[in-house]
Amino acid sequence: MYSDLNKDTLFLQRIADKQLLVNTDTGIVVYAKTGKTANAVKNKSFAVYVYDPSKLTMIDITAQRCVWLAAHGQVTDDKLFVVHLNGDHTDNRLANLTLMRLSEFRVLTKHRSMRRFDDKTVELIRKAFADGNTTKQLAAQHNVSATCIYNLLSRRKYADVKTQYDESCTIKLSRNNQEV
Repeated sequence: MYSDLNKDTLFLQRIADKQLLVNTDTGIVVYAKTGKTANAVKNKSFAVYVYDPSKLTMIDITAQRCVWLAAHGQVTDDKLFVVHLNGDHTDNRLANLTLMRLSEFRVLTKHRSMRRFDDKTVELIRKAFADGNTTKQLAAQHNVSATCIYNLLSRRKYADVKTQYDESCTIKLSRNNQEV
């Protein structure tokens, strides 16, 4: 079993030997022998694989760690992880990467993974509702449940997103509830 620190040593050797070509500006990792880039895997993160002849096996690390190693060398603390600042696992530019403890990263991104909509989309949905669209219509447009739209409109979710349509949505929702 490899620790991340042992993997780092192996990958730094492959980078030094020019077997892996790493562009830290774009975050692209290319295998020198084949010219292919690192491929996305199930979780939409990119993995880089190298062969370890001493163990007769393939070893992998994430592309973001490979980019970090190319720029900064070995990570000396095995409790630190290379994470994406903007949450986009396909954006492996060095400017988008930082070292962080996993517990800190989880606190930082607690709500990021739960958000279906960005702030602009929330505003557009609230505007469409204020203009007369129903929660059912909006749910169909955005491929979510009517409950999800209702929670967005009533500010049970996305309360931090302030728009000029908030008051009209609240009034319209309260009228709809009174009619039922």
